[in-house]
Amino acid sequence: MNRTLVNGLGQAKESRTLGNSPISEQKFLWKHNFKKIDNLRIKKEISIYKDNAEKSKATNTNYKIWKKGNLKLKKLYFNAFHKVEGELVSKGVLTIAHVGDDVIKNISSSDAKKKISEFTNKFNLVNEKLEVISNELVALLLIQTKNYETNELEIHKNKISQIKLDINNIVEEFKAYANGFCKDFISIQSVKLDESSKVITDREILKSLKKSLKENGENIKTEIMKSMDEFQENKNLNWLDKLILKPRKNAKRMAKSNIVKDTLKDNITTSYETEYQYNQSLVYLKYENELIAQKLTFSKELNKLIEEKNTIKEQGFNKEKYKNKKAEIAKMKKEAWNAKKIEMKAGSSSKRAKTVEKKSIFNHYAIMQRDAKIELNPKFKIKNAIGALRSKIKNDLKFQTEVRENELKDVLRKTPVETSIIKYWIGIIAGTIFPGLGTLIIGKKVKGALQLMGTLLVIIILMWIFGAFPSSSGNGLFGLSSLGYDPKTATSNSIGMSGGTPNDGRFYLVTGTLAIIMLGTIIMYWIISILDNINQLNAARIGMRPSNWKEQKKLLKTQGLPYLLSLPAMIFIIFIVLLPLMATILISFTDFGQKTWEPATKSWTTSNGVTNKINWVGGEQFKLIFTVMGPEVKSVLLWTIIWTVGATLTLLIIGTFFALVVNQNRIKFKNVFRIIYILPWAVPAFITILYFSIFFSQDGVFNELFGSNIRWAHSGSKTKILMIFMQGWLGHSYIFLLVTGMLQSIPKSLYEASRIDGASSFRQFRTITAPIIVSKIAPLLIGQFVFNFNNFGLIYLFNGGGDVIGAGTAGQQDIFISWIYKLVSGTDSRPGAAAAMSLFISVFTVTPSAFMFVRSKAFKGGR
Repeated sequence: MNRTLVNGLGQAKESRTLGNSPISEQKFLWKHNFKKIDNLRIKKEISIYKDNAEKSKATNTNYKIWKKGNLKLKKLYFNAFHKVEGELVSKGVLTIAHVGDDVIKNISSSDAKKKISEFTNKFNLVNEKLEVISNELVALLLIQTKNYETNELEIHKNKISQIKLDINNIVEEFKAYANGFCKDFISIQSVKLDESSKVITDREILKSLKKSLKENGENIKTEIMKSMDEFQENKNLNWLDKLILKPRKNAKRMAKSNIVKDTLKDNITTSYETEYQYNQSLVYLKYENELIAQKLTFSKELNKLIEEKNTIKEQGFNKEKYKNKKAEIAKMKKEAWNAKKIEMKAGSSSKRAKTVEKKSIFNHYAIMQRDAKIELNPKFKIKNAIGALRSKIKNDLKFQTEVRENELKDVLRKTPVETSIIKYWIGIIAGTIFPGLGTLIIGKKVKGALQLMGTLLVIIILMWIFGAFPSSSGNGLFGLSSLGYDPKTATSNSIGMSGGTPNDGRFYLVTGTLAIIMLGTIIMYWIISILDNINQLNAARIGMRPSNWKEQKKLLKTQGLPYLLSLPAMIFIIFIVLLPLMATILISFTDFGQKTWEPATKSWTTSNGVTNKINWVGGEQFKLIFTVMGPEVKSVLLWTIIWTVGATLTLLIIGTFFALVVNQNRIKFKNVFRIIYILPWAVPAFITILYFSIFFSQDGVFNELFGSNIRWAHSGSKTKILMIFMQGWLGHSYIFLLVTGMLQSIPKSLYEASRIDGASSFRQFRTITAPIIVSKIAPLLIGQFVFNFNNFGLIYLFNGGGDVIGAGTAGQQDIFISWIYKLVSGTDSRPGAAAAMSLFISVFTVTPSAFMFVRSKAFKGGR
């Protein structure tokens, strides 16, 4: 039908033929009218607010010009005086004793007075022009117009530009005139001084100049203070406008809300979307009107405080009275503190009590001093009132913003949304294929855009995973199949032998492992995105309107914050824990570093006979452990179990025994004993181990003292027993500290009650002390088991594992971790077998440790 479109002012703009649907009318109105809002009304209102800032800036510039002119005037006065003084002294004319007051009055000649009068008139004209301009700006602010015509906007912009240009011209003219006046005034005075130099003295010249400077300086100071007050007042009002009204954002939102309200008020029942936009515009208009009313209220209060401040400034401030009051309070504070010190000294108070009393007295008199300042200096009170008003404005604005957001949430929650079945299935399919598209389809633009960027990054990573960017360091998942071996390049000769330079299979192994981890992470991301997309579309299908970006940000800051904070830790775990673990698993299925296990071709062997080629061998490494290396595995496994259990129980018994002994009431110098028992933990362990290694060597101190010739480092069972006690000595300090803390935390009433019941000391230990210690130390005991199972330092530093068993590589005192080190670093390097053995011992230690920890009372919360 033929319909007349109405713009924001209600003026007829144009007539177009629209469809019968109000929705098409709504879309047309939005398309053709909203841009005019941005280009006309908004910029017009914003430019008005900017003029306030220009006014303040001009006032500030005026103040700076006066200040600079004052300083320059002083400098020119005294330069002129010293110049004339030098000339007079050289001529010998400074001998006249006296001159009358009429001569001094002649100093300020008629020309100088004329210049001063011109200067004052010029300044008054400037102030009048600025006042006229200010009145024009205020008038523009009070104009409430809805005329969006282009010619009106251009006229308005030209007028504002002309006002700015006039202000700049006046300021520049005033600045040039002020500088010229200073020069002319000083030159006139200098001429008069030269003409009358025969009848005046240097002292009276100086007196005359100081008097003139003082008179003009007071006028300048008055004008400067006036300019400063105007500047501060405008600054406060501009701050109020900026904080409450936020011109650009609020003007745009208010204009948009007006258009929505005017265009949709007759079509509210057409669709849910129309109803939602209309109700949303009403909330925004209500909020903007409240802000304008609030701004007027606070402006009145602020102007009232500024007037009170100016009135107080005119009345003056009795500084002498305030100074005397301040000195009186300081004297009272000193006397009160001295009296308190005497009182506390007589009562033998503690140092902490003295500190508390001192703070209390000082705070009391600080409050008295502040109250006196407020009472005797009302200006300070007004300043505090202005600060309190600013805080109140911020708090009220925050409260109103929260109320507005809650009302918008109510509108969002109460107004349903229509989602067709076609849109629903399109969102499901698009969100499954490309996460983020489904989110955009239901209207979450910001979240959808962020999700799309994440999906693009994921696609790039997927391309790398599936070999889109091959290099000499790897080829993603496909690099795991070849492990760097390329038959096409295996015949070249560039490594000093008859073979070629193959790609390093280790890099291919690591990058392939990283590709597996990244692929698993991407699959999780894809699944989570699909499920989230389905949930959102299901909610939209039943009429739930999607949340806006503000609600999503709030949700991200609350529920999503733990995940964001955990993200760096998750990345750290991937590269520090998961990547090495996965690489170890893959290496255990290769012949990495095993030249005798899988003979290499000549072209893939380096000059020292070590192959660079890595092959997949399946479970051959595990088969090797239990067949060829079987006797060594049995011996090392048995000793590892004995070592783990023996060392853990030894340090536990020693530490607990020392803690129980030192905790007895009959023991004196407890702190000394505690320091002694902590020393083994304080001294670096490798130093203690090396000391024991030297002490128990064949030519060591122990054999010399007892006249024996025992090879402690290579004596089989004796060496093992010695190493268990060494670990007990090294680790008992930790248990000693823990048990000491536990013993001191046990209530004494338990022991007193058991003593009344006739319990002996041993029974008290068995029924009270031991259960409490065991229940609390159980998780730490499990940790000690795992630590001793992998205690590489003592085995390696004391004797390097001892004598080799048979023709293998394991020593008599080797545990699994030290044997794995030999397999990796020895001449017959077998990293593949070492990786397989690492997996074996990991399963052997982690499974029982986790089982024991889960069943412990500490894990169950003491139940």
